[in-house]
Amino acid sequence: MRLSVRSNPWQFLKFSAVGGLNTVVDFTVFFLLSSAGLPYMAAQLLSYSCGVGNSYVWNSRFTFKAEGGMKAFVKFIGVNLFTLIITTALLIGSVETAGLPVLPAKAAATLGGLFINYGLSRWWVFSSH
Repeated sequence: MRLSVRSNPWQFLKFSAVGGLNTVVDFTVFFLLSSAGLPYMAAQLLSYSCGVGNSYVWNSRFTFKAEGGMKAFVKFIGVNLFTLIITTALLIGSVETAGLPVLPAKAAATLGGLFINYGLSRWWVFSSH
């Protein structure tokens, strides 16, 4: 199975659109919870979890059209945790070591995470093998 974006650009665009929707879900839930007085780290954990849940539903049904059940969901959570670790390391390295401003570093780390997450989701989580 080829993992490049060029092998299935429409699928990658759908994956990216779902990612945009996840960002809206994440930020909306975060804003609502933190505005209601929940500490920001608790709001972050809950809002990020809502984004990941939304991502699984839309990517399994819309992007990859795959039925994976609990096994695929656990893999999906693992991929998202792995991506979170990698993007956090990239962000810290870009800001602390390379001295980049936070927003460009966050954008670069997020873009890198998009490709990592797409590749692993396509190859491992929602694969047909």
